[in-house]
Amino acid sequence: MPSNERIQIFASGIGIIEPTHAYSDSEVLQSSDEAQKPIQDRHVVCFDERRSVNEKQPIREKVAGGNLTTSLMAAAAVDWDEFTEQSLLEGPEAMAEIVADYLVEQDEPLGAHRHSPRLVQYKTGCSAVDESSPITIHITDEGMNDSIIDQARIDLGDSFNEDHWVKAHTGYSRMSLAPKWQHWRTSRVQEIVEEHGGVVEVLDAENDALKQDPDNLRKNHWAEFLRVNQKPGMSNDRDNATIPGFQLDVSALKRIAEKMAKGNQRKYSELLHAMVMYQYGTGYLLTKNMRIIR
Repeated sequence: MPSNERIQIFASGIGIIEPTHAYSDSEVLQSSDEAQKPIQDRHVVCFDERRSVNEKQPIREKVAGGNLTTSLMAAAAVDWDEFTEQSLLEGPEAMAEIVADYLVEQDEPLGAHRHSPRLVQYKTGCSAVDESSPITIHITDEGMNDSIIDQARIDLGDSFNEDHWVKAHTGYSRMSLAPKWQHWRTSRVQEIVEEHGGVVEVLDAENDALKQDPDNLRKNHWAEFLRVNQKPGMSNDRDNATIPGFQLDVSALKRIAEKMAKGNQRKYSELLHAMVMYQYGTGYLLTKNMRIIR
């Protein structure tokens, strides 16, 4: 695919993370391509672009918030049948435990991240979790726009199903109005990951060393792009990348949706559409005029 066809602009975002334009498209493409390396560890973590606070981390697959967050949100949106009546009554934290138990039983090691320093109680620094309520609101408002659906048609290809996209959107719209989803303790996600033997990466949230942003308006995010990766077994070597960028590994979504669907092709498609929708909702909340690489 020619370089000029590999980059699109996600212009509908409203977030604070916008490319600095310190790098050309060709430089961003080259850096991102060079950073694609074989998976070294099976825990699926967040698509955040920030580097580890301590030692460099092994290369892991990445989706918004990590696999527990994305799976929980998608499962709730499309009425996943593994939820018990009690968990539905109690709400997201109990539902997250059901999802976590199931994923671990299906040999899907859990992953997430928090940032350091941690400044606000019950906030982890992972916006895909902490801001799940506004994300569902933005999905409600924007998820049926042609520009968003066009992205889904690209990323899902022939698998795109308009009815299943509508079902996911309806589910998130319902969640956006539900008090249980508006006010739950989102930091419980990282606790559940750790309780299940998963990996919670600790990423850097200090002010940028170069003082380009002294008021830290960007929350120490310096992403220049979002890469949507379709190649199984590969992901972004984030700690060694020369240019920081978000990364979404679609193969992880497909594998997890397949396991959660238990052989039901309709449910697999519904879960996958809901997972992809949540990735876009997170990107919409975080970024503005972000370059998307495919």
